[in-house]
Amino acid sequence: MYDVASWRELEGVRKGVVLLPGNHSAVSLASRPFWWMAVHAQLLFIRYLKQPNVSRRRKAVAVAVWVFDVLAQFALIGWLGPRYLVWGFLVPVCLHNLLLTYFLLGTHLTSQRSFERDPLLGSLSMTFNPLWGWAFMDSGRHTEHHLFPGTSHRRLREVTRLLRERYADRFKEVPFSASIRALETSGRVYDGDLVLWDPATNRRFSPLLNVGGRVAPPALVASRPASSAAPASPATE
Repeated sequence: MYDVASWRELEGVRKGVVLLPGNHSAVSLASRPFWWMAVHAQLLFIRYLKQPNVSRRRKAVAVAVWVFDVLAQFALIGWLGPRYLVWGFLVPVCLHNLLLTYFLLGTHLTSQRSFERDPLLGSLSMTFNPLWGWAFMDSGRHTEHHLFPGTSHRRLREVTRLLRERYADRFKEVPFSASIRALETSGRVYDGDLVLWDPATNRRFSPLLNVGGRVAPPALVASRPASSAAPASPATE
């Protein structure tokens, strides 16, 4: 999660924010199918290989699977030609990147922050139609996953039922489409715990909030006084 301090201090954060959902520049829209999930996956893979509690055997298996997958794709492209490159590789990978980008960012970046890192406040669960739920392996139960991280998503259905019954005034669960709309209609920089700031337009939004048992979408909030409206980057100070 990016906040105003990191946006001001780190050039990489300022460059990264403009590519995330919520920014509607041509570069942002054109790059979404290609970079975020692909880069994120490789970073997670590298982090996994560096974990001291993972055995060398498991790391070797992971590397072998990665190498096999890359070589297999090159072999199929060489065998089947440009048509497979486009329709069998690029199009599926771009769709995969786009859907997972919206899914993974939506589970956290539209919710409020909390000092105690309460999953009911800081994460979001999503609902899908039966086919998409099956395709996503029921992983929309994201708040439930944070409460019980070692449990299979399909075994979290009982947790979902209990959250709906006992914590209806705190539990946030929305359709996947509503999460996408929330990402595209709010900022990606946290200005405090309850405000999402969009540096490109200098507008501020509320996060997704549970209000009386219903999840309210992001809404514009009052701007700061002119003297403190836009946190200046180091280049403009």
